[in-house]
Amino acid sequence: MDVAIIEDDKEKLEIEINDSTLPNALATRLARNRIDAYFYNPHPLLPGYRIHIESKNGKEDLKKAINDLKGDIEEIYNLFSKELKAL
Repeated sequence: MDVAIIEDDKEKLEIEINDSTLPNALATRLARNRIDAYFYNPHPLLPGYRIHIESKNGKEDLKKAINDLKGDIEEIYNLFSKELKAL
């Protein structure tokens, strides 16, 4: 997976990732954390999806969203593991 920082200003952060699943999940998590963020595809013929974050601490908000998402994935993994062991 490739990740590139497209824009990094005082109140704006934009990152490009060559996968659609992760940016969508991160943008959703950022929105749950009340951060103004969205995910989009800048051009239908070019690879890469972007997360646009408008925040005074965009990098810190992104790190928190990543950690929150990691916790969500671990919780799902544990739930599925428990259910699969019961079979």
